[in-house]
Amino acid sequence: MKKHFINAFVALGMLATLSSCAKEEQTDLKPVKTMAHPLDPGNYGYYQVVTDENYFYNDSVSTFARPTANYLKMKPLSLEKYKNGSLLDSVCNQDLALHFEGKALKTHPKSALWGAKPYVENEHPPLLTLNSTNPIITIKMSKMLTGFGLELNSYYQELNKRVGINISLWNSKLNKMVEHSGGTRYLQSLSFEVIPYGLPGGARLDGLNGKEEFDEVRIRFEYNPNQPPPPIGPFEVYVTGFRYVLAK
Repeated sequence: MKKHFINAFVALGMLATLSSCAKEEQTDLKPVKTMAHPLDPGNYGYYQVVTDENYFYNDSVSTFARPTANYLKMKPLSLEKYKNGSLLDSVCNQDLALHFEGKALKTHPKSALWGAKPYVENEHPPLLTLNSTNPIITIKMSKMLTGFGLELNSYYQELNKRVGINISLWNSKLNKMVEHSGGTRYLQSLSFEVIPYGLPGGARLDGLNGKEEFDEVRIRFEYNPNQPPPPIGPFEVYVTGFRYVLAK
């Protein structure tokens, strides 16, 4: 009886040892690293198609910081039909309307530089001026979109503060921000090549084209880093160059 007990104890010990060894071997196994995409050896989740156009391949989203050939495939919403000096609560064409929180003033300063190519599509386009006391300025769409872009500038300044403008796309029904939107640019940042964003002639483009549906653009003034309290108003932005893709 004693002998059988010892044999059973030894057997249990061997099983425990084998089980422990198996666990140690599994722990020592290292996952094999695979390249997420041949054009993204660093596995950042995106690659640059051309300068200032990035493609997030896992989400099928393109982002744009200049009017590349792919960006210009999105449909334009022209401001040309509106008279200079008009106060507009919306702009539209046959299949889309953009609604503003207040009245937007339409002007066309043909002599003043809006932005330098290749960062904008047109150096002297018609402009809309939006004003608000709220640090978040919202533009609403009449239909759901999957692509949208605009050119924007603001001359807002606050003494001893670094202020940026964040442009994000939202599904208002879900109160959900679209992935890879929400980028921030800081006003009056030094630039040795072009006029800085936030100064006359320093307009910049912001665009996205993907699969997520949205119906709202939020233009938010924020400090660096984005911490409360928000910047002090009033706020004024200039926008133009609307392009879009309707949701299917």
